[in-house]
Amino acid sequence: MWTRFVLQPWWGRALVGACGYGVFDAFNWGANGLEADPHEPWLLTLAWHVAGIGVFGLLVALFTDSTHISCNNALAGLNSQQRSAAIDATFRGPAPADPAVREAAIRLAARKVYSARFWTSNCRVLLVLIVLFAVLGLAVGTWPSGWHSDDWISCAALLSVMLVGWHSSAATKHRLQMLDASTGFNTADAHRDGGLFVSATTPRAVR
Repeated sequence: MWTRFVLQPWWGRALVGACGYGVFDAFNWGANGLEADPHEPWLLTLAWHVAGIGVFGLLVALFTDSTHISCNNALAGLNSQQRSAAIDATFRGPAPADPAVREAAIRLAARKVYSARFWTSNCRVLLVLIVLFAVLGLAVGTWPSGWHSDDWISCAALLSVMLVGWHSSAATKHRLQMLDASTGFNTADAHRDGGLFVSATTPRAVR
């Protein structure tokens, strides 16, 4: 699912990101009784929410652009059937018999492992910062009374992303080892192809 998402054009990724955040924002706003600033029209408050959703979607497109380029480079030269087979091979089924498809799947899987680790690390940092602020708030008496529903929802969302990232990284690394083994190469040796590290043990940042 992640690979198919990042292969979408920027507007497709922005739309998915905006929809996801829109659900979160609508749930949170509704939980707070659709509260608005009493000094401004309610429609203006709604406009601010819509603008925030749009900006979030654009940020999602921006921060996934590098992965979008890398995955498209990995699939360069393949027809639509081969592209689909390479994507599927990153998470299910036997290793593709077609060498071109298999190598594309290896490059995609390596990038997927890197992306999972990248986002998991970022979420871990944010979650640690939130916990530190909560501890500070507890010390001065503003926590948990000073927290709102969006604070709790944000913590739950970050924790969920971390758990999904850990599971995705472990599962994809296992697939990558299987795909690497099917090529006859030693998975401990990293090699470059099209600007992508395809080692099962040390996937790194790519162009």
